[in-house]
Amino acid sequence: MNPIDKIKQAAYAVVMILIGLGSWWITADHYQAKIAKMKTTQAEGVAAAEKAARNSLELAKQRGDTLSEKLAETESALNHKTLEVSREVSRLAVGRRCLDSNLVGVLNQPSTAASGVAAAPSSSPQAADAANFASDQDVGQWIIFANNQYEICSARLNALIDWFGPKTSTGSSK
Repeated sequence: MNPIDKIKQAAYAVVMILIGLGSWWITADHYQAKIAKMKTTQAEGVAAAEKAARNSLELAKQRGDTLSEKLAETESALNHKTLEVSREVSRLAVGRRCLDSNLVGVLNQPSTAASGVAAAPSSSPQAADAANFASDQDVGQWIIFANNQYEICSARLNALIDWFGPKTSTGSSK
């Protein structure tokens, strides 16, 4: 290779480098602007997603508070109704034997076995005799208690159904 060819190649390389630097200089601002726009778009997307998540959380909290308040009011009303009915049963019941000792013993077995707690021993013969039967008042009070527990359980289940059901603008399902 002669020296003139080497100079041509070197000149060609310098020209190529200058063309590359020139094109970089011309396009660098364009691509930096594109990158800056992508970063801005991404930041805006993240901010919008965070705002949507905060709004969703706030709505869920408000809905939960509304449903919890409604449930508390329902439970309070049920307890108040139970107290009124209990007073009425106490007023109307006369203390008649309703269930004999054998039946009371059978009915009491599952509750003591399930809880793992043995029945407390009676302190006197009258108390032992009283524990051997259930009066009309005992049965009435038990029915009131069971009904109250059922109604509260039902209200709690309905609140869960409302929570997991379709959301409406009022915060309840349906």
